[in-house]
Amino acid sequence: MKRLDLLRSYVNQASDRIKERTKKLVPLEQARAIFADLRHRRVRIPEATLTRAVAQTPGIDESSVSAKDGALFVDLFSAETGRAIDVRVEVYVQAFAPRGAKEIGFSITPAEAAQDRQLAEALGYLAGTIAEFLWAPAGVLPSESPSAAFIERDGEASFRADLRTVPSVRAALARPSSEMFIEALVPKRFIADEHALAIELSFPGLG
Repeated sequence: MKRLDLLRSYVNQASDRIKERTKKLVPLEQARAIFADLRHRRVRIPEATLTRAVAQTPGIDESSVSAKDGALFVDLFSAETGRAIDVRVEVYVQAFAPRGAKEIGFSITPAEAAQDRQLAEALGYLAGTIAEFLWAPAGVLPSESPSAAFIERDGEASFRADLRTVPSVRAALARPSSEMFIEALVPKRFIADEHALAIELSFPGLG
């Protein structure tokens, strides 16, 4: 069996195996859409899921994420400080290497918003949710309480997030079978539109 056929078979089997657990965390129709997308080399994360992720940010009382025109529009509000954060976020592939970097990037508009600590934390939670959906076939499941990835500034108006630092990803990487498919499922590009963040997948070396 070719390696790509093996991967496809694994995705199908993994989808069936984890569907029962996943549908406890998201509505059934959403779970079906997630696994149908995987079979077509893509993953879609709905706006509601992205909003739930940034809502975990400490000190944030109101939040929303909308996906349109190629970007995520993130709104955060803290009742304690009265401060609102309203930014445009473009998500892109930063660095992926076999048994190495697993990083995505965020470009921020306006640039001065990148200095805000709470925005950085919110992006960490976004990255955690992206990692969990990207590698769901490898047994990295969406959490009831989204975990955050380690994130750091990468220039004046951008951040990079290391997806290997997400707790559920670390746990999966410790399992040889899961590690193999985490290495195989690589994001090709991110598309923010139609009320979701879509991740197009590539399978390097498996053609």
